[in-house]
Amino acid sequence: EAENNRGNNGVTWIGGQNAGGAGQEPIRVVGDIARAGYNLSNGRGITDTSPIDSNVCNGRLTCATWSSPEAAAAWAIRVLGETEHRTCDACTKTQATAGVGLTPLIQEEYERKLQALQGLVTGAQALTIENLEAAGSTAMPITRGVIEALRDEPDQNLLAHRLASEIALATVLERGLLLQRILLAGVKEPNVAANRLAQDAISR
Repeated sequence: EAENNRGNNGVTWIGGQNAGGAGQEPIRVVGDIARAGYNLSNGRGITDTSPIDSNVCNGRLTCATWSSPEAAAAWAIRVLGETEHRTCDACTKTQATAGVGLTPLIQEEYERKLQALQGLVTGAQALTIENLEAAGSTAMPITRGVIEALRDEPDQNLLAHRLASEIALATVLERGLLLQRILLAGVKEPNVAANRLAQDAISR
């Protein structure tokens, strides 16, 4: 059908809407599929754009990590880059932007975790549940006992740096695995499942 209309009508994309044609939104492979996968993972409508309140997240990792489909898509695009496709005659058919990968995100997370840890060790930050959670990760939680042990440790500065590095790596890898999960969910959306180019792009 797209070929008969010379691509100007676009192709059926996520949620049953046409995309890529004249006057239509482009097909944004990574961002669109990440949004769809986020919504599918949280039992929501495929095109829902609203954030998920922390009170109704119920501890699900996807909504605990990203509060909205847009936040998940932004993280995916930053890491993986984006590929945009258009089918219309007068359009640039494909545009791509590169992602930064995980390494810069690990460094940024390390700096945040180190600051949070040092604040707790020095007493600048109170030992509240929120501050302890900010210093740790799901796989490597920081407890009051860990902070008290660091306060009594002569090499507390060296150990805090090492601990922050390990927590940052664990945090970003957790998010990377969650991203993989929502992309795998997103490719099950019927219109994505019928689109070989999108399937191939997400597989890569």
